[in-house]
Amino acid sequence: LDTLRMAGDKFLEVSPSADDVWLYFCLTRAGFSIRQVASKSRLFWERVGTQSVALSATNVARGMNDIAIKRTQEEFGVR
Repeated sequence: LDTLRMAGDKFLEVSPSADDVWLYFCLTRAGFSIRQVASKSRLFWERVGTQSVALSATNVARGMNDIAIKRTQEEFGVR
């Protein structure tokens, strides 16, 4: 939490819809190891009518994750 607190709200400018990207960079920079816990990703029930505005529609399908990753790399000085 201290690492995130020190990073402040810069993520709102750098990767506002990709908090997972921001968290990954903050935590790995602080020395934490990140990995998937289970061997298989969990599937969650979808609520009918909600997926048209889901983050996956913009972050994955429209390439916004790639932009967030690039901007976060630049912010952290990572190539």
